[in-house]
Amino acid sequence: MGTDYAYKDIEKHLWDLIYKHQNETDYILPSEMQLVRIFKVSRNTARKAYANLEKRNIVKRGKGRGTFINAAALENVSLPINIGFVMVNTRTGFSNSLLDGARAYCKKNKLNILTDVSENDLRAEARIIKNFVGVGCRGLIVMPADFETYNEELMRLALKGFPVALVDRTLPNLNLSSVSTDHYGVTYELMRTLRADGCERVVYFTVPNSHATSVNERNRAFERGLLDFFGAIKKDNFHFIADFSAGALETEMAGYFRRETPPDAILMNSGQAAAILLKTLTAAGLLNRIRLVFFDDEMPDIIDLLKISPYVVVQDAFNIGYTAAELVNKRILGETGVQKIKLQAKVT
Repeated sequence: MGTDYAYKDIEKHLWDLIYKHQNETDYILPSEMQLVRIFKVSRNTARKAYANLEKRNIVKRGKGRGTFINAAALENVSLPINIGFVMVNTRTGFSNSLLDGARAYCKKNKLNILTDVSENDLRAEARIIKNFVGVGCRGLIVMPADFETYNEELMRLALKGFPVALVDRTLPNLNLSSVSTDHYGVTYELMRTLRADGCERVVYFTVPNSHATSVNERNRAFERGLLDFFGAIKKDNFHFIADFSAGALETEMAGYFRRETPPDAILMNSGQAAAILLKTLTAAGLLNRIRLVFFDDEMPDIIDLLKISPYVVVQDAFNIGYTAAELVNKRILGETGVQKIKLQAKVT
């Protein structure tokens, strides 16, 4: 083992121990001779690994007693424990709230958080994961790219038991922690509410189940709600969107309302597509005749401007990010195994 590599490896090992045992006043760190035996290095290399820690007063030595953690000195120190966050994008309020939550947990627990964006590209996602692990991240938060496909790097980490928490979505057949909204539960309850409001025909503008597990849960709950509250599932209850470019969406929306009898209610994800839907309904004079349901609160200004009152499903993105960081940290510390957590959304 090269001296430089060994020194960094030992220092990383010592920081891990300091982080894990920082609240144990009587915890004794390994002696230089123990490090020599464990890492098969010279005593000078082991001594060098301790040098910076002693210089910063992170550890203190008691003659004949060993080396201890100086907890007081840690109060104003960010420990070099890195968590990587692989994001799909940073253009939505949801994504930014996820990051805010993860950052809040890391700040509270003196962890460093690194971020990068895959832009929904599976190869970019794999490259980012590999880079994060390569620079020493001890755990990862990942919002997977669309279509429930996992890359080789993520599969390798899952097999190794590396601390990973997925957010918003899960990946079938991978034993990884996840934190997401109970999409099924909130969609099913919305269907109950729409029927109680007197709606008879509802249409969901959506994408196929394979797009993401969150979409899959919503689509399945919509179907179950149709059966339980509306009596049947009909082909025209679903309108699948294939092309999300602005021009294609405007053409598709306008064509839909020329061909079809307007439904009593429409469910749809928030964002660009929903903004185009509102534009189309306004042009057709239907805006105040259809009950609207939007998943995610991505366009409050437009809703306020149009003076409409749709049902809006608001996910607790901050708490999803916060809880994901907490799960990753607990995995790093060995305090918990894989967990899959569902958080409740609110409807406004």
